[in-house]
Amino acid sequence: MLLSGQVLATLTNGLETAWATAAVIWALVWIRERRPYWAAFAAGILPCLRPELAPVAAVLCLAAAWPLSWRGVIRTVAVAAATALPFLVWLRLDTGTWWPQTMAAKRVFFAEGCRPLLNNLDMTWWLLKTWAGNTVPIALGVLATAGVWLGRTGLAAVAAVLGAYLWALPGAIAHNEYWYLTTLLVP
Repeated sequence: MLLSGQVLATLTNGLETAWATAAVIWALVWIRERRPYWAAFAAGILPCLRPELAPVAAVLCLAAAWPLSWRGVIRTVAVAAATALPFLVWLRLDTGTWWPQTMAAKRVFFAEGCRPLLNNLDMTWWLLKTWAGNTVPIALGVLATAGVWLGRTGLAAVAAVLGAYLWALPGAIAHNEYWYLTTLLVP
């Protein structure tokens, strides 16, 4: 599977993308091993590396807390928040914003946000089909995840991120040999 399409290049080339992919994978491992606080730690790092993955981080954090008591859920969310907080404070002090602006800069640079929504929909659909055709084993694995609760929940988070891409920057799906899509769908 790692040799499908551009997956190997993505995992070894884009530093923050590779780190984000690793954070998602480790969070999933720790969820399966019932280590909620380690999974929450990985989920807390994720939006600091790639802000558009915040919905994925939220799902991972909630999946890590499931089926803990309310007290366990609060602790899990607190671990994720405590993990992200130093980065967010540093970013605020350094740039004046609470959230990385990298995707906003790309949106302006590529000027895709002003395109008609139907054009964005066509482009998004074409890019997703192309990716699925290039990475058949992984695409089949993505479909297989719909059979389990965590997979369905994860796919809902992925759909939220893809919806944001569709709305503002559909080309991001294929930027740098599908790096952003790889981070969403490979883990």
